Amino acid sequence: MRKEIADLRSQNAAMKAQITDLIQEVDGAKTSTQYISDQYDDYAKRLSRIEKQPLDNSAIKNLESKIDNLEQHARQCNIEIANMPEKRGENLVMLLEDIGKNIDLTIPRDEIVSIHRVPHAAVLANDRPKNVIAKLKTRSLRDNILSAFRLKKGLSSTQLGISGPTRVIYVNEHLTLQKKLLLRETREEAKKHGFKYVWVRHATILVKKTDTCAALAIKSSNDLLKMKAN
Repeated sequence: MRKEIADLRSQNAAMKAQITDLIQEVDGAKTSTQYISDQYDDYAKRLSRIEKQPLDNSAIKNLESKIDNLEQHARQCNIEIANMPEKRGENLVMLLEDIGKNIDLTIPRDEIVSIHRVPHAAVLANDRPKNVIAKLKTRSLRDNILSAFRLKKGLSSTQLGISGPTRVIYVNEHLTLQKKLLLRETREEAKKHGFKYVWVRHATILVKKTDTCAALAIKSSNDLLKMKAN
């Protein structure tokens, strides 16, 4: 009998120990669950604060500038021909070769990678013919064409044998839309502040107030303030 009582006491003690362990495990689980819940609430609050923060305009503009520079780099072998009359069935390769003859520069056909017309961007829309974009094999040929065109000091559609009203032909670097818009702004500011020259060299907009002044580089709208200070 005594042995049975002793066994019961032993079993009771073991059960109490198991219950104690179980209670501790439950308490631990509660603590862990509360910790996870608190962490979630903290992250949710932080995310809410981030979402309510205004956008960092300087970071966005910096990213836009980097993208624009990459786009411009991809155009480093291109020229853009503006105001050239459009004709049905026109041969743009031959027209580019004719431009070369008129500016005393041979443009080998096998150096022309591609050539096509492009519509004007909505913000630059006008009633002129679509511009012609020519991609050349090398940047040096691109630069030679631009230099020879500047030396010629003028080229017309009549000189290229294109029938119809005479139009002045322009040959320029192929700028991105953002740089074209900046160039437009620069010309407006140049006129307003009496600057004599505005030109583009290697995709950088340059201005000079007089023949003897140093050139100013306009790389962003902020640089237009330089013109007001001169």
